Amino acid sequence: FQDLLPYMTLPNIPATHAKDSRSAWHLYPVLLKLENLGASRAQIVLAMRELGIEAHVHYMPVYLHPYYLKLGYAKGLCPNAEWYYERVVTLPVYPKMTKADIAKVVECFHKVLLKHRKPASAPAAKANSRVKVLSSR
Repeated sequence: FQDLLPYMTLPNIPATHAKDSRSAWHLYPVLLKLENLGASRAQIVLAMRELGIEAHVHYMPVYLHPYYLKLGYAKGLCPNAEWYYERVVTLPVYPKMTKADIAKVVECFHKVLLKHRKPASAPAAKANSRVKVLSSR
């Protein structure tokens, strides 16, 4: 993904690993920069699924699960966790994924982000053809 998404900042990819170990690469999380999108994370995930890409959401704060809400926990307990949860999307990644599979995910993700990108307001932003919809936080 990193090689095929050079124009995007992906700050939350799985951490690099030591030379004597291997990563399972079971998740590929991406933070959406919602202020640059005219869609929510849920709408982005739905749009990806409509294109046949099983993007997902992970890391829901535990206290937002129905069981804990019934116990009295409420939104606002951990604002940073909620901020992350509202923006994170995981792209599919699995051991038998081919370069063609990866290219399709990247193409569809790019298409969805372009479709939901808010119009640039400043002339300098319009001149920049790169899609800037991922968080740099």
